[in-house]
Amino acid sequence: RTVIRSRAKLSYRVAQEVLDEPEKQWEGEYLGCGDEDVPQIVQGLVGLSKMAGHLRSLRSKRGYLKLNRGSSAQLDFSFNEKSFPVGCKVGTTFSTMGMIEELMLMANIAVASRLYSKHPDVAMLRRHAAPGPHTLN
Repeated sequence: RTVIRSRAKLSYRVAQEVLDEPEKQWEGEYLGCGDEDVPQIVQGLVGLSKMAGHLRSLRSKRGYLKLNRGSSAQLDFSFNEKSFPVGCKVGTTFSTMGMIEELMLMANIAVASRLYSKHPDVAMLRRHAAPGPHTLN
């Protein structure tokens, strides 16, 4: 069992700002936390960023599939009240997105390793529901 005590809820943009200027005197209100938690939030972000970079480097040395998303823009769509698309713009990407992606991969690998060590003869697969007819049109 695990208990997570969240001290702040940061958007990718705010987390990126903190990583870009870790020496800045950040206000707790801006980071969504108490002023007393700011040093730990900043230090934690910097540490996680370094760890994610190290993990990415290890995966690169071992060989991995790299999808070059830098050349393909993320698109943000806007919809009307009937859920029809009415607009599209190029979205903003932050390096913190890659950091979170790397940490999520680490968590998935850790869970898969633990499951395999406990149940080596069982395969666990994620099965998605069949797409609805409206999705295929």
